[in-house]
Parts: sequence; structure tokens; C-alpha cells
Amino acid sequence: MITRSAILAAALLLVVGLAGCKTENGLGGGSAPVALSLVSITPSSSPFGDVWDSSVGSYRPDTVDVVFQNDLLNQDMGATYMADVVLKTFRVSFVRTDGGTQVPAGYQEAINVIVPANGIGVIENLTIVRATQKQQPPLYYLTPFSYGYEPDTGFNNISCNVNLEFWGETIAGDKVYASGAIGITFADYVNSSSGS
Repeated sequence: MITRSAILAAALLLVVGLAGCKTENGLGGGSAPVALSLVSITPSSSPFGDVWDSSVGSYRPDTVDVVFQNDLLNQDMGATYMADVVLKTFRVSFVRTDGGTQVPAGYQEAINVIVPANGIGVIENLTIVRATQKQQPPLYYLTPFSYGYEPDTGFNNISCNVNLEFWGETIAGDKVYASGAIGITFADYVNSSSGS
């Protein structure tokens, strides 16, 4: 089973594991008057990456809080609502960081989040790992109903980067994009948010 020190180490990796965030404005040849940045991705479920919640006897999703910044490229234009960004789609994908090869399936969903010009926008409790993904390989291997470890690696945990991509457009119709990543270590934490 996972020890308290392993949980604390995983938590520390989460704090420093936010990969470089990226913005690409003017997709498709346009030139958006804003720079959309993904400022932070913070776990909002605990323990983050637990494959089975024994306290309620069910699988549960892993969620994050995501903060965006929308900066006008030309401050002389003023904070006009036409430069507000509406985020419309996000995509989740996984990359192993522990030498393993199997990853949870990625997915894409519609959203509707406004990030005002020269302001911030927040998505709270955004699901990045669905409960159903924990009922399928490779995450299911780690549950108490399966091996308790991944057969390919022999590890009792699976470490991944979760890549998040967001697409949207300004009110004026200019396309924008931002992305970032967060590390996650999946394991059977035995519902031990206190580490016991």
C-alpha cells in the first residue's frame, strides 16, 4: 500500500508539476487581440489519483481548479467586451512518466467559460479523470478488485502527466488556444487523505 511519505511526495510533485503553459492566438490565420494564458492547475479532489474510494465504496473522478488570464495585446484599446474570451472546448490526454506504456483514454468535451479581457477566469472542479476510467485498464489494475499493481511494470502506482488543451474565441470571433499539464500518481490510497 501507499505510505504517508509517498502521498506527501506525490503532493509535492503536484505543486511543482505544472508544466509550461502555452497560448496560441489567431488560430487559422487570424490575429486575436489577446493573449490567453493558463495560469495554474490545482487538484481539487483528495487524495488526487485515488483509484478506489473505500469510504463510500465507489470510484470517483479526479478534479482540478484551472485559472486563466486574458491580457489585451494592445492596452490602448481598453478592456472592451469584444476581447472577452469564451472557452468552448477542452481536451484531456495522458502521457506516462514512469516508463509504462498503457494510459487512460483521452477525451474531449464542450464547456462554456468566459475569461474577461484583462481579467481572469476560473473553472472549479473540472473533471480530468472520469470515474469510469478507473474501471478500465490500466487504472483498474491498481484497485483492490484486480492485481493491486500494473502487470506491465509491477508498480503499485501509475504516474502520468495529464495534458489539458482549451479552445475558444473572443466575442469578436478571433480563435484562441491555451494548454498546460499537471502530474498525477494513480494508486489505491485506501481513502487515506490523512496519509494513515
